[in-house]
Amino acid sequence: MLPAVQRLWEDRKLADADNTLRGALMVARRAAMSPGTGDAGLLFALDAEGVQHIYPIEQQPDPNLPPQLSEIVSQNRFVISPGQEYSLLEPIRAVPRYAIIEQDSNNEPYAFGPFELASDGPVYAPTPTQWQEAQRQRNHFSMVFSSDGQLEVWRDVLIFDADQDKQGIGDGFGDRTGLPVPNASSGSLDVAQYFVIDEEAFGARQAAIDPTGNGTPLQGLVIDPNASTPTAINFPSVDGVLIYDDSGFRAIDATGPSVIDRREYLLRTAQPLYVVPSTGEIVRGPLGESVVPE
Repeated sequence: MLPAVQRLWEDRKLADADNTLRGALMVARRAAMSPGTGDAGLLFALDAEGVQHIYPIEQQPDPNLPPQLSEIVSQNRFVISPGQEYSLLEPIRAVPRYAIIEQDSNNEPYAFGPFELASDGPVYAPTPTQWQEAQRQRNHFSMVFSSDGQLEVWRDVLIFDADQDKQGIGDGFGDRTGLPVPNASSGSLDVAQYFVIDEEAFGARQAAIDPTGNGTPLQGLVIDPNASTPTAINFPSVDGVLIYDDSGFRAIDATGPSVIDRREYLLRTAQPLYVVPSTGEIVRGPLGESVVPE
């Protein structure tokens, strides 16, 4: 009976995760469509303890950025909304849908390779220096809706996480996610790089924006404040997630050919959950599906 009971328990956790994500996405979409508000969505991120959280986020442009950064960075700046946050029952997690798409010879922009599938922890290692490293990470991503209720697929999303009353951990920065946030007053964590989507060529990345020369530091979550070039994490808005058992995933060796087994594990066991970009409808797909419904 033990395997059957275990299977029932796993199914229950997957169903609970499905319900949690559906509810969170519907709340986020309603928030984005509310009059007088900006775009809104969800941030999926691991805290310093390695627990995946789902934070509601809302658009909040930075009025202090210079004009050359305002359009491409400020409009993509989001803050973590106060109050409600969501979490999935351990060891269930969500991963971007494109984690099961295999990289081809053309370097499919959002397909996962060995680096991304092997990255288990709440921080990036090594510190990202290229867009592939900064954008493809299964533990950190977002889903953002525009004011008309459409999912903003591949939208640049730069998260600023700060407790203005400084009642959080440390000096109040990074208090929700547990990840470092640059502190403009101290200047010690000014972000030197931010990788953005090149809208002229889908999937490609422009060279990292370097705002340090204009006297206005760029603020956003950084993965390694001690790196020689602190890099702000861009949490791209994805088109769907896979709900999966992370304990089974991590049990597979992440080195060498075994990385392929991790992708196969997701194909066999992960439950797809999509948002149809044009309508906002939340769709549950069959196991192993990699194509988002129209």
